Amino acid sequence: RGTLARLQRYVPGIAQGEKRVLLAFGAGIGAYARLPNAAGITNLAAGARAVATSLDAAEASACTALAQQLQSRGIGFAGIDLVYPWLIEVNIANPGGLATLVELGDVGAPDRLAAEVARALHAR
Repeated sequence: RGTLARLQRYVPGIAQGEKRVLLAFGAGIGAYARLPNAAGITNLAAGARAVATSLDAAEASACTALAQQLQSRGIGFAGIDLVYPWLIEVNIANPGGLATLVELGDVGAPDRLAAEVARALHAR
């Protein structure tokens, strides 16, 4: 019945964009960068632009650790938003991003995700 407000600390690196990283069952599936629109928003639905990217060693290490932590808590698939060293958001209800990875040329991403799902099911 009131106004809902979200507050978060401004992360200066966001001006250069953020990375969406897909994690599944303790492993990284792929990543892309989201470059902000003219208003500084990195949401693709709001006009940000997706571009292919990779993770550097520090980012990859942090993502691997986070993927394992998520898996240990029963979260098998997540999309995270990262402006290293800041974790901006963990998306577990609707991770999104698999189609964007494919559109950007990472056509193996769905197969990597399927392999991780199969591996997790087999381990049960």
